[in-house]
Amino acid sequence: MLIVDNYDQVEPHTDEIVRAGYGFSVLDEPHQGETFDLSNYMDMFRDWGWTGSAASQPKWIDIHN
Repeated sequence: MLIVDNYDQVEPHTDEIVRAGYGFSVLDEPHQGETFDLSNYMDMFRDWGWTGSAASQPKWIDIHN
């Protein structure tokens, strides 16, 4: 997964990125004083899915558990 803060950075390369087997997300930098919400990040990671070894997959990533 590639993470960028500006879609214009990846827009000319989206087909190449997908053909190479990657996805991408555009995330803003956190605002000063913004509260970190772990559950939002966990939801995002679940949405992306797990591609590593099953043995190293965190239990919380599987929404069916």
